[in-house]
Amino acid sequence: GCHRGQVFMLRGELQRAVDELRGALAIDKSVMLTHVQLGMSLFRLGQHTAAAETFRSAEKLFPNMAEVFNFHGEILLESRDEAGALAKFEEAIRVGGDYLAAAYVNKAIAKLQASRGQAVDEAMELLSRALKADPLSEAALIHSAQLKWQRSDLKGAVECYDRAIALMRTKEELAEAFSMREAAAAHLALYEARPDIYGPAMERARQRQMAQM
Repeated sequence: GCHRGQVFMLRGELQRAVDELRGALAIDKSVMLTHVQLGMSLFRLGQHTAAAETFRSAEKLFPNMAEVFNFHGEILLESRDEAGALAKFEEAIRVGGDYLAAAYVNKAIAKLQASRGQAVDEAMELLSRALKADPLSEAALIHSAQLKWQRSDLKGAVECYDRAIALMRTKEELAEAFSMREAAAAHLALYEARPDIYGPAMERARQRQMAQM
């Protein structure tokens, strides 16, 4: 059923996952997660039309479940349909209120993607709302750290990385976060030692980064 389908998804055996999940839905359509996993598996297989139909069907069956809209938005964002993704994330927030931090994080990412990196203020506000909904959201902390670094708020970036690292469990996540944290800390140390030299250099680097987006 749903559990076996999830196991096949995690193994990357997507066609087996689809077959298992479709079989589970033929028996019982009342489990929201089965619909979501089927939609995600179809999308990963490249069957985007079938994936979209699966999510639309799930939205009709579970109109008050924010997760359905959030996951639908994620596949639209991966497809570079920022407008469609934003609509789904906004619906997830409307349906779920403030409890689904992931919807705020995803909306922040979609805003940045749609604006080519210009909507930083709006993204930071959305990430702040995500952290109010869930102070332990690793994704919100990591994205906040990245945006703070982009804004030359190195102290704030290091603090966000430290909070995220304290929550992480996998070696891969920890290694990447530690690397970014140490880089931000090194920049901060340089700035604090020679702000007269490093401050203008940081600003020039930030302006170049913004111009490339």
